[in-house]
Amino acid sequence: MELQGRLRSAVLFLVLLFGVGTFGYKFLGGPQTTYLDCFYMTLISVTTIGYGEFVLPAANSPTGAIELERIRYFTVFIIICGVGTLAYVMTTLTALIVEGELTTLLRRRKMERAIGKLRDHYIVCGLGETGYHIVEELEKNLHPTVVIDHNPERLKKLEGLKHVLHLTGDATDEDILRAAGIESARGVILVLPSDKDNLFITVTAKQIKADVRIVAKGIDAKAKTKLVKAGADAVVAPNLIGGRRMASEMVRPTAVGFLDTMLRAQTKTLRIDELEIARGSAFEGKSLPELRLKEQFGILVLAFKKNGDDEMQFNPPVSERFLSGTRLVVMGDARDIHRAREAGAAKSS
Repeated sequence: MELQGRLRSAVLFLVLLFGVGTFGYKFLGGPQTTYLDCFYMTLISVTTIGYGEFVLPAANSPTGAIELERIRYFTVFIIICGVGTLAYVMTTLTALIVEGELTTLLRRRKMERAIGKLRDHYIVCGLGETGYHIVEELEKNLHPTVVIDHNPERLKKLEGLKHVLHLTGDATDEDILRAAGIESARGVILVLPSDKDNLFITVTAKQIKADVRIVAKGIDAKAKTKLVKAGADAVVAPNLIGGRRMASEMVRPTAVGFLDTMLRAQTKTLRIDELEIARGSAFEGKSLPELRLKEQFGILVLAFKKNGDDEMQFNPPVSERFLSGTRLVVMGDARDIHRAREAGAAKSS
């Protein structure tokens, strides 16, 4: 970043030098001198090309000798400044290329433009072991994702993931969150190793976009209450989840084995997901037989939750008509679920 700052300063000084040269020659050359001639004089002086012609008409004026001498002094000044500035620009540019910073800068600009086009994407803050598994799961489910991490070496692991973009930086920085497109994001997942950092990002994210959904990792037992009060919609404790998983592995190995097979299958990405019935969509007001989700998309409806209800209802009756805002819990291949959304089921959470 230091080299980039030096290059920007050098280019700015070069532009300033051209401005001083052009207006300086205009002043010395008089009203009959055009700005094009003055810019041309500055250009051939700064670049030390040299010239056999003298484009300024000062020499033909009554005080031509005096004016010509002034112009020569001014030209010497422009040449000295120009040569020094050009040498500084070329040295800095060479250093950028040699150290690979130019490539990194161009890649970052391209990444930021791509992020600017995203809508309803997810932001993952932190790419440790947990963070990478989260990103991998979002990728398998075709969700556009932006990852923020301060370590560029970690971000290299994301190369080849089609739906994942990334930014190098501190996720606690508001500017980085905005660069990740938080204003248009659907949700933020916080997996930094510090509860304090996750808490700080929660507060910052909610200030930028109050309705963004936040899922945070809570390490300390007391962190959950603080994160929820700060605005987190859900807090996941890895130790608690790990303990429950180990107990389930002991008492219900077949059920756990099914879930493992579902998550680790290579041929199909079988997942339990949800669909939201959107207002005015092709699915609004229809019953389970009328939706024909199994026939059209090969997905099963396991449960549903009506808009405004806190309780989930399992095994929906065939007579139930699903109004807008209803969320269906479904199981099927991730691509089939994605097709169902595009057909009118609406957005996922």
